[in-house]
Amino acid sequence: MSLFAGAGGFDIGATDNGFVNAYACDWEENSQRFYMNNFPEVPFDLNDVRNVTLDRINKVRADRSLEPLVCGEIDVLSGGSPCVKLAACNTYDARHFAPENMLMFETLPKIVLDLQPKIAVFENSDRLCAKGNEPVLMEYIASIKNLLPNYWFQIKVVNAKRYGAFQSRSRSIVILVRKDVLKDVKIPLFPRRMPIDLSKQGVEFLLPHVVEFSAGQFKAKFKPAKGNLFCTLTAHVSQLVREENKKPRKIALHECRVITGMTDYDFTGIYPTGQYSLLGNMVMRQLTKELFGNFLNIL
Repeated sequence: MSLFAGAGGFDIGATDNGFVNAYACDWEENSQRFYMNNFPEVPFDLNDVRNVTLDRINKVRADRSLEPLVCGEIDVLSGGSPCVKLAACNTYDARHFAPENMLMFETLPKIVLDLQPKIAVFENSDRLCAKGNEPVLMEYIASIKNLLPNYWFQIKVVNAKRYGAFQSRSRSIVILVRKDVLKDVKIPLFPRRMPIDLSKQGVEFLLPHVVEFSAGQFKAKFKPAKGNLFCTLTAHVSQLVREENKKPRKIALHECRVITGMTDYDFTGIYPTGQYSLLGNMVMRQLTKELFGNFLNIL
């Protein structure tokens, strides 16, 4: 099951490991269109995540003549809630809390409480675990412990580049496993990191026409394409690239698809701004493939 479905970053990693998505939810029509194009078999709910309950999920499934889900029998629940004012792009006010973050603090744990999935995995800004944000992190940990005492959980900052992704993208990943599922078996909740392979992940390999690139934030300096991975894409995609003997320009959509590994997916009917947003926000499919591969070991 996928909440804040976006461009299906979690779903792709799940299906790569043989999982079947029973339900997806997002309130943006761009995400709905993406699912209609690429995952037409998935019951998609264009709705606010705060309305998600097991009853609602089964009503959406019933509309597609699908069997109802049973509390406690869902293998994995995934979601990447908004990281407003926690993200690195909001450095100057990162420590101020935003109402949107309550989706991570209250809504997601309550959905876990209602559905009782065997595993839940959530992602958010790496600044959730950053120095100076300890009170925010402690509040989040307290909310999980209070609402979900029957779950083991671990929070870790991971960089998708260490799992084969084409950009350096650090995120806080939260994994919860129901205690009766894990029992006393000591299985790592996170997969092992992999060595970076610039011959497959580097800018020079992915975009051979690009000689330099910039993160596009905080007046970042240009870096040579050779020997580097691309920086984190953002929803507004302010990243710049430069070709030989040409002026810097905004990165193109087809280049974003290459960097996110989404060249084989259909974005028909989604305006460029919506495509940039989906690609800039998505969880890296290479990371989620490794996560769900490890979940198979747990289940």
